[in-house]
Amino acid sequence: MTLDSGEVIQIAPARLTQEIIQDSSDPDEEFDPSGYGDTIEAPLGSIVFARSGDKFTNSNVGFFVRHADEWQWLRSFLTIEKIRELLGDDDIGGVIERVEFANIYAVHFLNRCLLGKGAASTGSYDCLGKNVAEYLRCKQVQIPKKFLSRGRI
Repeated sequence: MTLDSGEVIQIAPARLTQEIIQDSSDPDEEFDPSGYGDTIEAPLGSIVFARSGDKFTNSNVGFFVRHADEWQWLRSFLTIEKIRELLGDDDIGGVIERVEFANIYAVHFLNRCLLGKGAASTGSYDCLGKNVAEYLRCKQVQIPKKFLSRGRI
């Protein structure tokens, strides 16, 4: 590291590191929408927040909700196959990995090679994958009315 004064300070790399591998998986149980009461078609983003971005050719997108019951619905509803369905013609058929983060009511997807050859090599309007979250949040899905009655986001 070089300070404003020009002094150079050597910083050794970390010596203690640990690789963490999270298994990609869909929920164990089949999604049963009947347990959530009546539903209505609305944009997924009515109750689900999301954030996305790129990692070279891959698109990351994480979805999260506000309440525990919404989390149970989200984790059961958002499967790899559901993401493919929501992507529609934009799904290039690459590997999609899925990981849950129960403590923050979130489900994360890594869509491999969705961004073509990466930000520096593509002519895509979304070369950084920043629009993937909003694109998927706009998709119409069946959402339990009781969640929508809490207010839309």
